[in-house]
Amino acid sequence: MANKSVKKSQKGPQFASCTILKNGGTCNIGKGKTLNRTINLSLGVTRNCAAGQLGISAAKTTTTTVVCNSPAMKKGEVWRGYSMGSRHKYRVKKLTYYKGRELVDTQTSGWLYAFNPCRSDIACG
Repeated sequence: MANKSVKKSQKGPQFASCTILKNGGTCNIGKGKTLNRTINLSLGVTRNCAAGQLGISAAKTTTTTVVCNSPAMKKGEVWRGYSMGSRHKYRVKKLTYYKGRELVDTQTSGWLYAFNPCRSDIACG
């Protein structure tokens, strides 16, 4: 792994929503919902290898442990839940050796990204 960086407390993809059916209605989103973990791959690197280098789990999902409650809303309004987590930016570097000794080729991927959701941190609105 080459040139890696991480930004914490980043808003991720929407994982749930609910539409208010009558004026004054409320909605609760969260606990038990599935959040997706994305890890981009290149140059033959495996998901487990990339996750290990980034210091995150290789599992494709995690489950929320918190709830986000809406205020009273108007009919037709939508309350949405978004995962929060760390966004990783990195490149994969592949070195090819001849007979295990002589470096014969070096390849570096373009920028790749991973999103690691935090199970106890969601954003709603």
